[in-house]
Amino acid sequence: MLAGPVKAGNRLSTSMAETYFLSGAFYGFLAVLCLYSATVFAVTRDGIYGWFALHTGTALLAFAVYDWGGGRGLTGPATFLAILAFFGFGLASWREKMFLWPGGGLILLYAALAPLAHWPAFLPLSLGLLMEAFLSAILLGGHLNRVSVERITLEEKLEQMQLEMERAESIHKTLLPAELPRRPDFSVHVLYHPMSRLGGDLYATEQIAADRFLILLADVSGHGLPAALDSALVRAAFARARRHTDRPAEVLREMSLFLAPHLSYRFVSAVCVLVDLENRRVSLSRAGHPYPIFMNSQETTLIRPGGPLLGMRDMIDFEESELGWQDGARLLLYTDGLSERRPGQKIPLLEVCRQSRSLTAKELGKELLADPGDLQGLEDDVTVVCLSFGSWALE
Repeated sequence: MLAGPVKAGNRLSTSMAETYFLSGAFYGFLAVLCLYSATVFAVTRDGIYGWFALHTGTALLAFAVYDWGGGRGLTGPATFLAILAFFGFGLASWREKMFLWPGGGLILLYAALAPLAHWPAFLPLSLGLLMEAFLSAILLGGHLNRVSVERITLEEKLEQMQLEMERAESIHKTLLPAELPRRPDFSVHVLYHPMSRLGGDLYATEQIAADRFLILLADVSGHGLPAALDSALVRAAFARARRHTDRPAEVLREMSLFLAPHLSYRFVSAVCVLVDLENRRVSLSRAGHPYPIFMNSQETTLIRPGGPLLGMRDMIDFEESELGWQDGARLLLYTDGLSERRPGQKIPLLEVCRQSRSLTAKELGKELLADPGDLQGLEDDVTVVCLSFGSWALE
């Protein structure tokens, strides 16, 4: 006689277990979706994830209130939470141009009006929340797929930009001399450290006769690709000017006339040097460039010929200074990036050169950089061109 009730009780227990399992699985699904959306929103600050977190969180609360408080007069708060969940989901789907929410919204509207008309509201509201929860998962998946596609597209564009930068860097290197003069009586050493892969500093060496060399160091304002493009224009101006004259002041004058119509919102400083090894003479002119430093066994001094920046239409007069040497000497040319690299150094650049006259050109360059091992934090391109004459050329 007890068999019947026991079987009924077993069926009831099994049904309740299944109900609790399904309810727990659904709560877990909503909780995971809510936590995921909230976490992504906290990291990316993308508003759609915030709306998803609002929707799933309030839907979770609405289900909980209905399950545990529906029989205790809490149908009103549960309905309010469900409508708030619909509001979050509706805004998210509207932003994504996916109009999947009207079905769940109509059911929620019915549930909101049900208490006023004494209609049954529990089942429609549950179905509406369930529909929105699954639609929100679909919507979130679509958003993540679109973000993934956008990321792949951006990576492809970035890869293409890197390839183009590599090509630009390769082209820019062709503007610089492949070899520097190395003779028993004359040598050139260069330290070239652009701020980025491309820079606005440019140097050139041209042998115009057996014992005559023309040297240029120029600095285009700015950094990166725009400055590098303008430096190519400066290189073309120098190649054009040296075909007409080898006098430094005239070279800078021709370059300035050529550059004036083409430079826009940029400045170019330069120093041009003519080396005459037969007569042991150096002539130089500068165009708004840092003063060159001349060193021999007796003195270390700044060379101060006057001259405006290149490209100034109404200012094309450049002074020219001449120097000579007997035994050995050095002429140091540099861009303003070297001065900016040493703002905290107590010893001025001229004094460093005065104390380092016994060093080789390569050692002098390292000393001037202050910390040659740390070139990652450059705030400007740094170029140093050291011309060594006579016996100092062998060091």
